[in-house]
Amino acid sequence: ITDGELYALYRKYDLEGNLAINTYGIEGKNTDKGYYSNGKLAYIKEFKILKGKAPIQVGKYVEYYKNGNIKVQGNYKDGKREGESLTYYENGKINDIHKGKEINFLK
Repeated sequence: ITDGELYALYRKYDLEGNLAINTYGIEGKNTDKGYYSNGKLAYIKEFKILKGKAPIQVGKYVEYYKNGNIKVQGNYKDGKREGESLTYYENGKINDIHKGKEINFLK
């Protein structure tokens, strides 16, 4: 098996039988989606998968409020935050814009 052939499918359900986590990986890329108990999307994270190594966060990161509005969005490259990231109020209006690698997504 080569790094490009790695694949995964993982689903976790809460005690009420609702989908809580859905993970799908193929060709070295993994996408994690987390869900609130109401079925709405809680987050999306992307990872690079390498054989025998821990996953490295890459690509987009989006976190949502329970009402479905975006809470945080940004990008990762080789496990580090990269570029501009935005945080939002629950009503959907922009709260803050972060530039650079050293930011805290969770306020």
